[in-house]
Amino acid sequence: DFVVSMRTRWDPLIDDRDSWRIARTREIFIAMSLGAAANRFLDSRLWWRRAIALRALGLLQSRDHTGRIVAALDDANVDVRAAALDALADLHDPASLPALVVRLLDTTLPYGRRLNALSAFGAAAEPLLVELSTLDTTHHVAYARALSLCGTAASRELLCEWTTDPTPEVRAAAFVALAHIGLDDRCVELAIRALDVDVPVVRAAAASALHGWSG
Repeated sequence: DFVVSMRTRWDPLIDDRDSWRIARTREIFIAMSLGAAANRFLDSRLWWRRAIALRALGLLQSRDHTGRIVAALDDANVDVRAAALDALADLHDPASLPALVVRLLDTTLPYGRRLNALSAFGAAAEPLLVELSTLDTTHHVAYARALSLCGTAASRELLCEWTTDPTPEVRAAAFVALAHIGLDDRCVELAIRALDVDVPVVRAAAASALHGWSG
């Protein structure tokens, strides 16, 4: 019965995200040992069954399935890959964080969901993002955008360096991230200087970063 009606029963829970209902459902899921049924859905040839299983397992914080959910990031169906990202955001298992950070640049995954999954971890994702950005200098725009969601003052020095990057898009993304993190005196000086550059996107980002500054 669980297998036949899983989609009908889980969609409302996923949509309304009521914390009490989720907690009670988790208790029932564990008590009834429904993990095997969920695994059958994960192995189904029907993409929607795989997707609903992933979202349900993420919502229920089923960390026993973290490996299966991470593996679903390589599913042949884009909707299933999107469901895996949503599940990892809900699951919030630190064991999945390295995989999410590495997949930041994976264009086979929906862009917004990539960032959303990372942002769910907050500052915990920052050290890995900074480490990878020092090794991969060709994708600083993507790393700056990710740091704009989960960066802290620990990233400020790195982002200040990027505000003088030869690539305008990197400079602009760095100012956007700094606006999220918060400016110090050095950031303010760099932003004021950037107001005079001849690249509109950089000027706009610098002005936005200075918005609200009263020094």
